[in-house]
Amino acid sequence: MTKPDSSFAVSSDIESSRSDSADALGGKTARASLLSVSSKLVAKLLGFTATLVLARMLSPEDFGLVAVALMAFGLLEVLRNMGTGEALIYQQRYRDVEATSAFWIALVTGITMSLTFVFGAPVIASLFNNLEAASLIKFMGWLFIVEALGAIPAALAKRDLDFGTLAYAEVGRALSKALLSIALALSGFGVWSIIYGQLLGSIVGVAIYWKRIDWRPSFAFDWQASKGMLSYGLVLVGVGVMAFVVNRIDQLIIARRLDMQQLGYFVMAYTFANMLITDLAYNAGQASCSTFAKVQSNSEELKKFYLATVFWHSLFGFAFAVGLAITAPLVVGVLLAEKWQPIVPVLQALSIHALISTLSIAPADLITATGRAKYVIYVNLGWIIVSVPTLLILAERGIVAVAWGVTFLEFISLFVMWALAKRLSDHRNNELLSTLKTPLIASLSMALCLFGLHHWHGMASMPIPLLLASTIIVGAVVYLGAVFVLRPDTYALVIGAFKKSARV
Repeated sequence: MTKPDSSFAVSSDIESSRSDSADALGGKTARASLLSVSSKLVAKLLGFTATLVLARMLSPEDFGLVAVALMAFGLLEVLRNMGTGEALIYQQRYRDVEATSAFWIALVTGITMSLTFVFGAPVIASLFNNLEAASLIKFMGWLFIVEALGAIPAALAKRDLDFGTLAYAEVGRALSKALLSIALALSGFGVWSIIYGQLLGSIVGVAIYWKRIDWRPSFAFDWQASKGMLSYGLVLVGVGVMAFVVNRIDQLIIARRLDMQQLGYFVMAYTFANMLITDLAYNAGQASCSTFAKVQSNSEELKKFYLATVFWHSLFGFAFAVGLAITAPLVVGVLLAEKWQPIVPVLQALSIHALISTLSIAPADLITATGRAKYVIYVNLGWIIVSVPTLLILAERGIVAVAWGVTFLEFISLFVMWALAKRLSDHRNNELLSTLKTPLIASLSMALCLFGLHHWHGMASMPIPLLLASTIIVGAVVYLGAVFVLRPDTYALVIGAFKKSARV
């Protein structure tokens, strides 16, 4: 299987969670999340930096055009192994022939999807009402084969909570993609700079997975085992396809009803909000999904772990989402060029959307890890049925209306997911509210202080970069101070997680 990296290994801690107390379990959740976040942080910073640099060199229309092509890459993430990788993660034990069978399924799927996108690029581009994207989509089609080669090694690393391998692959992918994209953009490659960077990043990430794991596929294939994995995995593929549509339907509607410039604005705001909020929380939750599967037979421990995961996600999500919504005008003014000013109200709306998406991660992971992914499909299907006509109407009013529309729909979806998760973890409503109380009150305190700070007459003459820095510092102090007052044990858990992660 994988070679555990001693600096990131947490599987032994996670596996022992069945016998731990609530505090110890919360500590394990924090420790796993901190390890995952820290290992992913470099990659996210690289991606974020590259986005800022490219945003100054490329136009909003360029980003809109690339967004169309990258939707193909998003679909690739869903279909690349037909859910067999997730099936391996879900199983507590598996034979080598099952991993090998999953590999061949992933490779055949990758080749099939690659040919579909290469030869069907004009048809796909027409769905977005932009035939210019056809050449980009055709090129992106070849990524299906590259990613298929790394799908099962990546799944094995996730199953064993091998954060060393996952981190090296993620950072290598992000670094190579960022460097090549920026270099090519400086050389005048335009939109192709991002596309070529995406290809190099995929190649580097897959190569690192193969370098660091000691598993290799054979030519064996077990039909019976494959049927079992596909029966579980295809449900997850359905979940993924639904989630893909949910996450991209707004962009598809904007592309068809408006233009590439408006799509570029929307995608930039969406990228900002999700890269700073949802992506980091999701990466922290990679340990959570595997742990839910491990403790699912113990209802009490499952509840404790679920509530602990919700707490850490909400603690992180509220701080960044509320902070970004308040500082959006300053953030855009300092980090992006003047041409991106129209994204400010969109960014504010999508910051709240990112918070709601972050709060949906724990219930979605719980439902999926306990073998009930079909419920997520039903929720997403209902979301699509309601959202399509709603967003088509809102698109006539512009991208700000679309942003608030998807935020409201995501809010309704969150309550449905919480209700489903409640049935599985058997927690009470007051327990969930108690879990959310600290980050909610802390974020409201921060918001009030920041609004007061921005309306103080002494701040009016302050340079924008200095005002942004002051706002961040004050916001962080107020938020962390409120957390300390409301729940002092939070810092003990964080410090303990850092100390223990340094020893494992």
